[in-house]
Parts: sequence; C-alpha cells; structure tokens
Amino acid sequence: GAFAPLTVKNEQAAQAESAAVEGTIPLSSFAADDLTELAVTYNGETNTLTVADGSWTLAEDPAYHLDATACNTMVTALSALNAKRQLTEEPGEDYLTVTVTTAGETNTFTFGAENAATGDIYLKKAGDDALYTVAASKAACFALSRAELFGAFNPAGLTASEIEAASYTLADG
Repeated sequence: GAFAPLTVKNEQAAQAESAAVEGTIPLSSFAADDLTELAVTYNGETNTLTVADGSWTLAEDPAYHLDATACNTMVTALSALNAKRQLTEEPGEDYLTVTVTTAGETNTFTFGAENAATGDIYLKKAGDDALYTVAASKAACFALSRAELFGAFNPAGLTASEIEAASYTLADG
C-alpha cells in the first residue's frame, strides 16, 4: 500500500516525459485566419508583418514586396507551437523574438541557443516562468533578414529563357 502513491507518481512522470518527447506541451495554438500581425526581431532588425485578406504587408515599408510563402511558413510554425520539454530557466543568449497577434490576443516568444545534444532550441514565452525546448525548425523560419523576406516577382512577365540581352545606363551616363 505504501508504494501505490509512488507508483502513480512514476506513471505520471512517464506520461509527462512521453508527451514531452512528442512535443505536446502547448505554447501557441490559433487558426491561421485569426492572425493579424507578426513582429520578428532578429539580428537587431524588427520586421512587422501584417496580413489582410491573405495579402502580406511590411508595416515598416508597405510598398516592400514580401515573400508570401516565407510569411505563411511563420504562421504555420506558430499556429501549433508545442514544446518538447519544460526546463528551469538559466541565463542564456536570446537571438530571436517573435510577437504574434491573433484575434486580439498577443503572445511573445523568445528563441535562444541550440541544445548541442538534441539540436532543439530553447524557448521562453512571455509571462511564463518556464523555459522550453522546441524543434529547431520552429525557429529557423523566422531567422530571415528583410532582404531575405523579399518575394520574387516578375512585373514584365518574362522568363530567363526569353531574355536574349540586357543593357542598362548608370545615372552618370
């Protein structure tokens, strides 16, 4: 009878460990259509992405042509963000901060260093004292400069195979 509480506690710990390995500790969950704004701070540069009717805009430069695929990948990464493990926080280096606004609710996530043994990334959620680990792919899609967010486009409708020659004139002639 004395072992019953210990057995239950061990079973609960095993279940929690199993859930963590599968990445089932929920940190962020929303419908992609509910997202209104996504701000990413990386290498000292903040890019605030807004979406309306499926069209992405860079708030800092509304005329900037964004890569919709990169933006949608970010939404996918956050719309079902689950941690693998919950840890006790230790001082570390933050390198990427993501703030997402969905249906009037704002959440901020700070990604940190990579765990050399597992390849996972440390993650901190604002307002939560715990430190988590998530798959590195969840952070990788946000590690883009503004230039890397530029979407390819072809206003003339030409393909490379159709171009026979190109010339240009500099401002000085």
